[in-house]
Amino acid sequence: MIEEKKCNIAHLVPEVILYNPSDVFIHNISEFIQSIEIIKAVDTPVSTAVIKLNPARDGALSNVTTSQTINLLKKWLKLNSIISIKIDNRSKKHNFLGRVDHVYESTTANNGSTSRSLVVNCSLLLPKLLLRDNIINSPFLYTNKKVKDVLGPRRTEFFGWMRGAVNGKSPFAGTPEEAIKWILDNCPATNADIGLNFNKNIGRNPSDILTNPFTPKSFFPGDKKDYKGSPLLDFKFLKGEFLFNPQLATYAGTILNYIYACLDQAYYELFFDTTTVEDGLPYNTMVIRPKPFSFKNYSPQADMGAVNGWINFEDLEQITVNSSMRIQEDLGINDFELKNFFQVNFVNSLIASASNYLGKFGLQYPVINLASIKKFGLRDLTVTSTMINLEKIIKKFNDQMEAGTPENIDHLTQSEGYGEAGASSTLLGYLLAKREKIVEWYAFPYFESGQITLPGHAGFDALGKRL
Repeated sequence: MIEEKKCNIAHLVPEVILYNPSDVFIHNISEFIQSIEIIKAVDTPVSTAVIKLNPARDGALSNVTTSQTINLLKKWLKLNSIISIKIDNRSKKHNFLGRVDHVYESTTANNGSTSRSLVVNCSLLLPKLLLRDNIINSPFLYTNKKVKDVLGPRRTEFFGWMRGAVNGKSPFAGTPEEAIKWILDNCPATNADIGLNFNKNIGRNPSDILTNPFTPKSFFPGDKKDYKGSPLLDFKFLKGEFLFNPQLATYAGTILNYIYACLDQAYYELFFDTTTVEDGLPYNTMVIRPKPFSFKNYSPQADMGAVNGWINFEDLEQITVNSSMRIQEDLGINDFELKNFFQVNFVNSLIASASNYLGKFGLQYPVINLASIKKFGLRDLTVTSTMINLEKIIKKFNDQMEAGTPENIDHLTQSEGYGEAGASSTLLGYLLAKREKIVEWYAFPYFESGQITLPGHAGFDALGKRL
């Protein structure tokens, strides 16, 4: 008996557009595409794309024409040019918007034949600039008129020793969301215009080289939303958290690390992707959210009322990919991230910082998994928090003031006992609640991790979602 099976094969035609604001040209290089590989990961801030261009895919071009075509492509592919990619030109969503990092010619000689291709490495646009653009403390440059005339006021303001203070208020003395939005609104990298005007109709005729009137356009998304109505800056923070890090006003380093310094990195994830807004233009997205440590059915020991706003794993948006689409899948468990000794401290605190005596000698006692230590050896994880959670403390103090029975504010910041009803209203209860989260995630090596490779456009909306 012969069983007939039907197989649906997708024919995908990519769309790759190159924008060179300096020479006022938009180049459609789709007809030269041999392969595109886009690599994304939640824990890698800068996604990358590798594009292989073959000027003689059908073998019809002569060697002279091949050389001329490669030279022409090299002329177009300038460093830092902006590039947009769709794996399928029929799709509404762009898969990648980035800048050109590296262009090189690849020559292969095998079995008496020689092949030539051009390889282009690209990095996602917004995180690349945030990662490469540096902040330095230089009062001389801050006060130099010539520097200000050439680089502009945005750049020179970031040269100063103290930044952000307006009318006596600092963005680094409030919520982490306020601080991060201030950095994005004011830092030099996100205030650079890219003089281009994307054209939604590009790519319908790949042989065209289209010229468009260029208009100043910032790649910074601001308050825009994508074609699904989702914000391009999608920020979610734990409730009641406040920054407690005075050093942020004098920070020196990359802008991306500046943003990381405003977060408790052990408890938040930050990642970037690409989408399309309603008018068809590609933009990078930026997501900051608490890590999905928990499952709904898990009941932790500590009073978790100290910290609200956690995301459960089941709360993540789900995307489904047919298993027959997998090219390769490597998943399994390992003990690389296994921990069995857990501590959480405040970086700056009056009651128990990581460096003072109360912190060192037991006030912030650890969770210890003795059976795991016996099996794997002692593997410690000490997390220092730059946040301070005053929401419930202030509310409790205000309630007592209204009732006419105020306690000393210092007493409200002290521990009232692990697991007791009042622990969630204290600073120590806040640390205990956060400590439980890292125990959930790192104490037991039963989470699978690995890589999956999918063809074409399958799974390109999966970043940060439940697969």
